[in-house]
Amino acid sequence: MNRLTVLVNIGNDCEIIEFLTGKGIIKVPADCNNKPNCKNNPLVLRERNVGDKYWWRCTKCLRFTSIRNNSFLSKFNLPLNKCMQLIYHWSLQLIQKDICETVKICKQTLTTFFQEIRLVVVNDLNRDNLILGGPGVEVQIDESMFLRVKHNRGKDLKRQQKWGFGLIDV
Repeated sequence: MNRLTVLVNIGNDCEIIEFLTGKGIIKVPADCNNKPNCKNNPLVLRERNVGDKYWWRCTKCLRFTSIRNNSFLSKFNLPLNKCMQLIYHWSLQLIQKDICETVKICKQTLTTFFQEIRLVVVNDLNRDNLILGGPGVEVQIDESMFLRVKHNRGKDLKRQQKWGFGLIDV
């Protein structure tokens, strides 16, 4: 956690890319895929003065590809250091209002970013090997349904609802 704190506060783009690549957030492309003769040709990380400082570059056709391709980060026009700060603050479960003030972004962007992070976590969850509790361990599971009632006129169960599940080792 100490390395992550240093990375968020003073890390440069290269270190952030290395960390996010190691965690699988930034995907390393297998090959160029631009031309048939570039198949199975490796891409290398190169510095470029457009957008993000670093881009993937094909060593054969010399075309550039964004490091954000095939990543949820491609949906956001935020600098990588701000993305890293948001991931860090999300992992600490800080209050969104405080995160908005600290990172200096709007609430809507923060909400959308956090939704995307949650999708990454859910998709990466290994449901086949998920073990809840175990021998001699009691697990309490709670479920709640959240829905928005329009003009305080009762529960309209036909509308979209959100279910929340949680568990805790007791």
